[in-house]
Amino acid sequence: MLAALLVAVVATATPAASPAPNPLKTIVTVKSSTFCGQFEKHVNSAISSAVTNDANLGSVVHILKRPDLEGSSLDRYSEITQLTALADSIYRHYRGGETEIATLRALEAQATDPVEKAELKAADDALAGALYRQHLIQRDLDGFVAYLNAADMRTLSDAERSDNIALFGEADPHQAALDFDLKAPVNGTGHPPFTGPYDGLAGDETHEDDARYAQQAAGDFTTRFAPLVGDEMNAATHIEAVSTRC
Repeated sequence: MLAALLVAVVATATPAASPAPNPLKTIVTVKSSTFCGQFEKHVNSAISSAVTNDANLGSVVHILKRPDLEGSSLDRYSEITQLTALADSIYRHYRGGETEIATLRALEAQATDPVEKAELKAADDALAGALYRQHLIQRDLDGFVAYLNAADMRTLSDAERSDNIALFGEADPHQAALDFDLKAPVNGTGHPPFTGPYDGLAGDETHEDDARYAQQAAGDFTTRFAPLVGDEMNAATHIEAVSTRC
């Protein structure tokens, strides 16, 4: 038979920011049929992907809340690099989990017990839902990182700023002209999260703006943890039901 082990998920460095405590629990084979052995193998792998991504998401929120984007160039580079690595990791585990879910769905056809078949389908649906919710957050994180990289490509290097000072008396003549023009009252674009009468044009955001965007992204991602945990709790219930019938 398959026995369910209540395995505590190791807390991340930022437990308050992650979807933890995670309701998903690994299972181990005590005695199994071929069907149960395959179920144990692939469901554990899918669970591992989901649990790893929960930890990744906790780290993402923690990093987004730091002020590094408006700090030194090294601090900013470090944050962008960390966010990029976490987004890549979330995507890899999402795809890996999806592969395991596909194998579990193939097992549904082999189940002879109608109750077991229904429980396995429900477990697969819920676990796939959790993985996809993680993927959607990762996709939005990719977009934010792409924006940060594009912003940095518009930033002048130290050498360019020095040359501009020598030639024009300003490190960034374009920004100086923009600042002068903005002294006159103008109706702004109104794009979020600014609320003033003039909020500048796309591409003119400062590093302070970027840090504020990051804070808002952290808040948005956190609000999406509740339905993610709901899927995981649902998956855990049905996984347990399948394991007890093996």
